[in-house]
Amino acid sequence: MYERLSWVSAVIHLPMALPMAAGLTAIAFAGCHGPVNPDRNGIPSGDPEIVAQPASQVVRPMEPARFSVVAKGETPLSFQWQKNGTNITGATTAEYTTPGARPEDGGSIFKVVVSNNKGAVASRTAMLSVSLGTQRAYATSFPLAENPISEARNWINGREVGLDWENVQTTTNLAYGTRLSSKYADPTAVLPGVWSSDQQAQAIVQIDSDLPACCHEVELRLRTTITAHSITGYEINCSVSSSSPYVEIVRWNGPLSSFAYLNSRRDVSCADGDILKATMNGSTITVYKNGREVLRGEDKTFSSGSPGIGFYDYKDSDWKKFGFSSFAAADSAGNTHTGNK
Repeated sequence: MYERLSWVSAVIHLPMALPMAAGLTAIAFAGCHGPVNPDRNGIPSGDPEIVAQPASQVVRPMEPARFSVVAKGETPLSFQWQKNGTNITGATTAEYTTPGARPEDGGSIFKVVVSNNKGAVASRTAMLSVSLGTQRAYATSFPLAENPISEARNWINGREVGLDWENVQTTTNLAYGTRLSSKYADPTAVLPGVWSSDQQAQAIVQIDSDLPACCHEVELRLRTTITAHSITGYEINCSVSSSSPYVEIVRWNGPLSSFAYLNSRRDVSCADGDILKATMNGSTITVYKNGREVLRGEDKTFSSGSPGIGFYDYKDSDWKKFGFSSFAAADSAGNTHTGNK
């Protein structure tokens, strides 16, 4: 088991003055993403393309965070990194290293725009979390294609362990559901190990096309335990259907289809790029969208369990059209600060 994953562990630098004939394909890369080779046939690839996306990072206070991208396209390629939607002065290469992180930097969102004379493309967003402690913290941008999600045995799945629910799967930079074998068998996955009762989770929503009809949900889990034929804990869900907005706090009581609504509202939904966050401190569950509180609930039933994720599609099985592009969680002892931006 791993307490924490870090997906950027090595950096490869290309010389800035690398000779290359005009019009040939270039691949600029930084980070531990495996081997990437330039186009050896000299065939122009045209528009810039993101080959490997930036990964979310967890750092301690005053430690720098390193974000990187792999891109290809007709040369020359230009890069511009952004923090919370604003260009970062001087951040114009395939790699960006932040200054030493402050607690208030937690929750910041980074992306890079890659351009050439053919056009421009923006990367997916990556999230910075700042850990103020040393116990439990976890962050991932889902770098692997797995069904079910494992990430070196760092996830427990609803079908694999719970038997009556479904698993979560991933492609590169996207976690999403697999199927819905019965009405409330939500694809679910939680982190293993012992977590303090006060905990939080947040994720960046990804929607690849419009989902106008009910019901499509992204879900965060808190204090959740999966065992054979049982899921207990708390689900915080947000609709990603444009015509059917809602956000809900739900308590799962154990057996399939045994649950209770703790609170809900019908005027909030989640869109592509939104940050959904949930915290549980004592008996209070608080839900945030893009840093603003949108819902609160109270319950004392479960005092232990793990953070995690889930998904729901009761309409059309368009599982790959929506999910999470990154995820971060921590408990009170680990105290990862992800901010309220």
